[in-house]
Amino acid sequence: MAFPGRIEREHWIAQAKLLAAGLETAHSTAVKSGAITIDDQADAPLSEEEASYLLAHLPALMPPVENEEAHAGARPLGLAAPRGGKADDLKLIKGIGKQNEARLHGLGIWHFEQIAAWTADHAKWVGSYLAFAGRIEREQWISQAKELASGGTTEFAKRVEAGLVKSSLDDGSRGQDNIEVVQPRE
Repeated sequence: MAFPGRIEREHWIAQAKLLAAGLETAHSTAVKSGAITIDDQADAPLSEEEASYLLAHLPALMPPVENEEAHAGARPLGLAAPRGGKADDLKLIKGIGKQNEARLHGLGIWHFEQIAAWTADHAKWVGSYLAFAGRIEREQWISQAKELASGGTTEFAKRVEAGLVKSSLDDGSRGQDNIEVVQPRE
């Protein structure tokens, strides 16, 4: 493509991973808001300052987990912390109670958009890692997450928000510290 080093300097791969995981980057947010206009100059290389800014604003990712490769499928991208310091209430998804939410947080899964972007391989890996193979598919976590990520709701989410689902009640004692790192079963 006749621009050696540009892909690395502008962090195209890191940006693509985030976008594929259903997340935004500072650049994609600016494009969507209209702060950056896609015009004839859009293909121009970033300046060193712009590339440095981009790198500084990419979210930190979760490191690999022990025996990650021992599970079928592909691990979804995990963030070291929720965007803006606030996680979505994953308990609005049927099948995710306090314990599963903590386990997902331990993998860096904080937002509906992340689950909504999962592939079948991601669901397979998470199901295997958390020792509940097939549950994600049976309970349709991905389709529920897509609805919630788009600003919609589900019948289950309405029941949770009304306080009618005991397993999804949050006692407020753990907040963002609701994280459990699960050691996979051998």
